[in-house]
Amino acid sequence: MAKNAFANIVNSYGLKCSGLNAIDVISGVPVRIWNSNGSAMASLFVANKSSADAACNVLKNAASAAKIAKPRANGTSITFSFNSAFTAVTQYQEFRNIISRNTSYFNMDQCPFCNMGNCDTVGLYKNTTAIKMHRMCYDRDKQAKLTNLNSFDGNIVSGIIAALVAAIALVALAVCIYWYGETSIYPLYVGIPIAIAYAFKFGKGPYGAAGTICHITISILAMFGYFYFLACCIASEWYEIGVFQAAAYVGDILEIIMWPEFIKAYVRELILMIIGLGITLAMNPTSKKLAAKSINEMDKLLVPVAPANAQFETYNPFGSDNTQNATAAYDAYNTQNTYGTQDTTAQNPYGDQNVNDDWRDVYAQNSDNNNDNGFGN
Repeated sequence: MAKNAFANIVNSYGLKCSGLNAIDVISGVPVRIWNSNGSAMASLFVANKSSADAACNVLKNAASAAKIAKPRANGTSITFSFNSAFTAVTQYQEFRNIISRNTSYFNMDQCPFCNMGNCDTVGLYKNTTAIKMHRMCYDRDKQAKLTNLNSFDGNIVSGIIAALVAAIALVALAVCIYWYGETSIYPLYVGIPIAIAYAFKFGKGPYGAAGTICHITISILAMFGYFYFLACCIASEWYEIGVFQAAAYVGDILEIIMWPEFIKAYVRELILMIIGLGITLAMNPTSKKLAAKSINEMDKLLVPVAPANAQFETYNPFGSDNTQNATAAYDAYNTQNTYGTQDTTAQNPYGDQNVNDDWRDVYAQNSDNNNDNGFGN
């Protein structure tokens, strides 16, 4: 057993997982599970806030009776938490039982892409919500994103402006906290290059090598700017002048920065910023390759479900290996003989052949004669 509630739940229930997210389908209800520092958070989507509040009150009572943490409502979502790695699996089973008994609150069957019903897939919508959708709509949206990504030129000027604004604000904050607050917030130094990169992306800066070079260069300048203004603070005390007056004496300020005592005093901040720069390069938000990979990763969270008009149970991803054929079963449902199971010879105007074997019955046994197929017998 892992020392991680999220990992234990995912492994024990065989959930489809990608990164920090996993998808479960409980009696037709989509559930998103995500990793929050080792804890598992499970959220369900509800049609509107008033329905979410009503459902949450019912689920709180059920959770209290089952001795698991009570859920909380946030807008149109309801979230359960599982913090203990040792009890997460058993508590999650109690959660699944509760949801199975209260499916009426979560019977949304409306594709977020086309707003139509009769959905055949559960997926993660906008990286936040597990919801039913049409696989065809999902594929169309995915292809549009990839096309836009490949054709997007971006605006390097707006990207640079956004990155510079972020750099100036964060450097000024770090200097003020250190110099006037006489303390350091170490995660801030790691976060400066990362924030600059995402600010560049937010400003519609271009993807590819040009974008990467731009935000990395601005991050390096921000690192230099931080130490430059610290040196200005030191000079302003020595010469009893304003900080911005001291900034004009570039040669003197650079001399202060090169002092061994100065380097020794601030080497920790320098190392943390370099670490942040390395993290930024690894997760480069302006990399087309990584962006395309992120889009394609969402495929791992798709779970087939039976359409609303299908006469078989919703796909259950936690049964035997033989249940992993929901797509084929759905195809079978769509292609089965309209006339049922009778011999169709009498209805065939062209002869006496028997076409009993030409259609597929989704209620029949699997090809391996295993009745446990998730769709009845």
